[in-house]
Amino acid sequence: MNATVLVSLLITAVVLAGTVSLVSAGVRRSSSAPTRQGTRPDVLFVVSSRPWQAWVLRGVGLLFVAAGVVLVLVAAVFGGSAAGGAIPGVVLALVGLFFVWMAHGVSRARLEVAPDSVWVFRWRGAPRQIPLSEVSRLEPLTRNNYGGVTAHSQKRRLFSANRLMLGYPQLIDYFRSRRSDLRIPDASLPY
Repeated sequence: MNATVLVSLLITAVVLAGTVSLVSAGVRRSSSAPTRQGTRPDVLFVVSSRPWQAWVLRGVGLLFVAAGVVLVLVAAVFGGSAAGGAIPGVVLALVGLFFVWMAHGVSRARLEVAPDSVWVFRWRGAPRQIPLSEVSRLEPLTRNNYGGVTAHSQKRRLFSANRLMLGYPQLIDYFRSRRSDLRIPDASLPY
């Protein structure tokens, strides 16, 4: 590998580590109290993503769509050597639409916690009610940089929440008080 590639990789690693550190520090300093209202009458609290996460995804997606449309228009209007921008423009617009779809999913996904069950709202589809008695174990959420908890039944994964989510500390307290038989992994404890 040449020096340019190594420097690029180093800069990428530093930016990634810096982003994770800044977001983690910001979350530790900010309130984690739930702000979203439940859609069910007996909901105690809601565990959801922070609003800025969907805003960032939607904003980046719209910028990509706009840049893609501009590239396609330039290719269509000027032709010739500018025509090479059509395919990258379409790809950029499709990536932007994917980001907008992700923003919709992030803003929709949540857990509505009731006294004896958890309503799980995924990115798409109808909400599912999970009785608290169906949760047989809690495991650490390891598929992201911020950690969290995953609830499992005897056969499958039921739902998960990460430590960035509003209402996450309340979810851990809920498990402690209503299902004290479940061991909460150390890696899943709130910041």
